[in-house]
Amino acid sequence: MPITRLCDIAHRFEEQRFWRDYFSCGELSHQVERRAPEYGELAGGSIELPLAERGALVLELKPDLEVHTLFFNGASGQWQLGWADNAHFHPDVLRRTELDVISRYQQRLDPALGHPGAAYLLLHMFAPLTRGDRAGIEQQQLSRALVSTGAFDSTEADEFVSEIISERTELEWIERGSHWVLEGSDAYTLRFAGNPSFPFDELESALQVTAAQVRRA
Repeated sequence: MPITRLCDIAHRFEEQRFWRDYFSCGELSHQVERRAPEYGELAGGSIELPLAERGALVLELKPDLEVHTLFFNGASGQWQLGWADNAHFHPDVLRRTELDVISRYQQRLDPALGHPGAAYLLLHMFAPLTRGDRAGIEQQQLSRALVSTGAFDSTEADEFVSEIISERTELEWIERGSHWVLEGSDAYTLRFAGNPSFPFDELESALQVTAAQVRRA
């Protein structure tokens, strides 16, 4: 899969159609004919979101934009963190505070990207809104991010946010030992206690280093 930087595809983020296709993630496939070549460099590729000194998150897109898979590239190799589709999805992997740090770090690397902006939007579906999060603040952040792309005005952004956000109060992030895990009856996650296929130590270390870099900026 070719690796693409956010700055190389910034023009796509100015297209409202892209964001609607991206967030539908298969739901509208029976209503809208997808034309993957329209997205050129996006379809079938991977978007890299660097982390400070220790790897990167890599978002792999299917040609029809109906499946999005998130990986972590670390020192020990590549790990699948989650995926979003319209079938057997497991997207719940990031805490909202981690989403904020990752987005801010992308802005630190390239001020033109802004925060909250494209990185925040791309990873939103991988960061569930749980009982410990402030729903109103998160809605405002998403709306600001949409407006920052130039693809939505404030009214359109608020309306679209209501479609792509839901507060899942049955979910809760719990710190088990030295690791954060997601618990709840409706948790579609690989970040659960005792999962040997999840890179707890490596990912959380990378996120901590990234957070420290953001604080020093």
